[in-house]
Amino acid sequence: MNRHLRFVVGVLVLAAGTLIGTAAPNRYGHSDRVERHMLPSLSTTPLDPAWSPDGKWIAFSMRGDIWKVPAEGGEAVALTKGPAYHYEPAWSPDGSRLALTMDVDGNLDIGVVSASGGEVERLTTERRVDVEPAWSHDGASLYFVTARTGNFDIYRYRFADRSETPFITGPRDQIQPTESPDGQRVAFVSPLDGRLGTGGIWVKPIASGEPTLVHYEESEYRMQPEWTPDGQAILYGSDEAGSNDIAMVPVTGGNPITLRMPNSLPTSSMHCGLAWTVSARAGVPPLNARNSGPRSTRRDVCTRTSQTPTAAISQTRRVGAPVIG
Repeated sequence: MNRHLRFVVGVLVLAAGTLIGTAAPNRYGHSDRVERHMLPSLSTTPLDPAWSPDGKWIAFSMRGDIWKVPAEGGEAVALTKGPAYHYEPAWSPDGSRLALTMDVDGNLDIGVVSASGGEVERLTTERRVDVEPAWSHDGASLYFVTARTGNFDIYRYRFADRSETPFITGPRDQIQPTESPDGQRVAFVSPLDGRLGTGGIWVKPIASGEPTLVHYEESEYRMQPEWTPDGQAILYGSDEAGSNDIAMVPVTGGNPITLRMPNSLPTSSMHCGLAWTVSARAGVPPLNARNSGPRSTRRDVCTRTSQTPTAAISQTRRVGAPVIG
């Protein structure tokens, strides 16, 4: 996208999924707060929406699998299948693959699958939770959040040698990594001493240097920061007004701009200035009914005006299976 053009923030408004897991909290050995609010769960309706780099597709998790639907709406196709459960899709920069979180035998690990569907390649096998995959700008590596040291830290997986190395660690939790468009910095969320909530937004240079605090407000795993295309600001989920809005703050710090979208929860997805959210405003729609399902709405950051909703799911299908709906 031409950086001199005004960019548009699109908000994917999906009905909040009904969680269908029957297991009690602490299924992965963490506190109720972490398991209820941070770790992925099964849902009967779409969660974790992510736009493809070319803007033509939206991937999401639903019913334990990863699906994709044309951005303008239409048939949703499942890219994965059991017995593992799959969550948190993240498109590779070239759009050929999706990273994901997968539940294998009661443990959460990181995997990748072709954008056309097929077998999932499992990347991590550590017997501690690995979640929140995020690609590097060149597609050569993945950031992910792991509990293998006791608290949550950010590690980096390199495809060339299949290595897994610590990237951001410390005595507190480090979560929700996202690399800047120029590949020079990583934004993430981590607590502040003496302050409530899961933390503030920090930015760390990839080559060297200490993290710098960009913004703090009391939060509950909802920030999920994302960079604007020019790398000058960060979009995030804000609880300041008590209504889960989307906000934007300069990467150098300062006063955030709030986009008034009550009951919208951000996901970790971004394409050409577009941010996407999950919303409970419309209730839970029947996804298999034509002209019903998740909706996508574009929102202009400069004028703060909403555009025509898009991306309704008309029907669903698994690869090699008949159409459902």
